[in-house]
Amino acid sequence: MKISSIQKNISFGKTLAAKAGFLYNGIPQKGYIYKLNKKEDKDYFEKLMRNRYWSDNNYLHFVQEEFEDKKVKNEAYTMEAENGFCLGYAITEKEAIKTKGLEYIETCPKFSSENEQRNVKYIGESMIAFLAQRVKRDRQKIFLVPAPVIDAVDFYTSKCGFKMSKLMPGVLYMYGKSLDKIIHQNEIH
Repeated sequence: MKISSIQKNISFGKTLAAKAGFLYNGIPQKGYIYKLNKKEDKDYFEKLMRNRYWSDNNYLHFVQEEFEDKKVKNEAYTMEAENGFCLGYAITEKEAIKTKGLEYIETCPKFSSENEQRNVKYIGESMIAFLAQRVKRDRQKIFLVPAPVIDAVDFYTSKCGFKMSKLMPGVLYMYGKSLDKIIHQNEIH
């Protein structure tokens, strides 16, 4: 699905950052990626914790705490369906100069690849492609995943093109043509 970057403020809170697509029962659907505002959207993740589709996750408590912490410099993005349902989210560190680090990324547990009954695809890949575009736009050199969940390493390496660092064990990275590859790969879904 082609990701079209946009900068449009929908409300006093989240800002529309891009259009992104996903598949629902094999049919392309429109989705939107929003950048959350720490002040106005401070309870976004808390609300997700109360949503029955998100109740099986393990990370939202940590994400909520970190998002509320004014000392932590990060950016939060959410991918939503046209009806406003949160399909997934990502948190990236903001302070790095030459790198963008992915702190958290999660797809709604109902649509996770671990769910055999899932009928929605390309949420995580669309979010990674969007973030790869941000790395390029911000003239950063490297996209890092500092501490990936073991179960997700295969997704990052085989589907998204990250490589395992030899210098920093446990860290995944992507740069240069790999950024272009994930962006292009996502456009042709």
